[in-house]
Amino acid sequence: MVENRARKEVAAADLVNSIKSHQSYVVTLANSGTEAVEAALKHAVLEKGTQAKAILANIERTFRQIRVEQRTGRLAVQPSFLADAASLLTVPAIATLDELQHHLQQHNQHMLNEAQCFLAIKGAFHGKTVSALQLTYNPDFRLPWQHLGVDSIFVPLNDADALTTILDEQRTHYLDLSLTADGEIELIARPWSKIVACLAEPILGEGGIWPLTAVFLQALRTAADNEQFPLILDEIQSGMGRTGTFLASEPSGVAGDYYLFSKALGGDSTSK
Repeated sequence: MVENRARKEVAAADLVNSIKSHQSYVVTLANSGTEAVEAALKHAVLEKGTQAKAILANIERTFRQIRVEQRTGRLAVQPSFLADAASLLTVPAIATLDELQHHLQQHNQHMLNEAQCFLAIKGAFHGKTVSALQLTYNPDFRLPWQHLGVDSIFVPLNDADALTTILDEQRTHYLDLSLTADGEIELIARPWSKIVACLAEPILGEGGIWPLTAVFLQALRTAADNEQFPLILDEIQSGMGRTGTFLASEPSGVAGDYYLFSKALGGDSTSK
């Protein structure tokens, strides 16, 4: 048992070292390609939830800091600020800091938990389990089960302009509470993407061979960085040296936050 685990650890390290990226990865073993997809989706959902919790926790810390400043007499919450806050939060009136905290929490929880979705590419195939089906483009596979699993949006192949439009449509805002160095309280609208993650096969293999261009892969990477969601590169069909490099995405210079493998490897995903 110990020897078997040691061999797995060596193999996992070899796999990570084969990925030409400055990022570090964790290897998660699965039983099949579609299970690797499911594992990546679940982890991305957890990551999105962690981001939302961190935002709410930071606002709670700011409220505690404001109360300390109030008790020591270094800060007074002005009625004009509360009136402006009521307008931003679309409530009739806010008279106290406690009321502000209540309404701000309700507002942000609603915005941060709005219906979320995944991005995939038109023509993609990611498997036939419940969640993976919703990211598989073929309507014959997907539509009978459309009320199960995750919501998805399909980006036209190699269409960076369409990607930009989708990103704009899926962007909302939450209200952040800030205490400036001058002792002023501010409510600041900050962007929040409803996109949980983007799945992309560097070469689509369903119904033909359809490569993603380097420019489009780079646009996906930029979108993921700007909107703060992970880019999941599904190399189940294209990876493991099938295209002349270890990863089909490698020549583009784009690094994924997750890589999905199976087939030649035997069922695996790695995540940052």
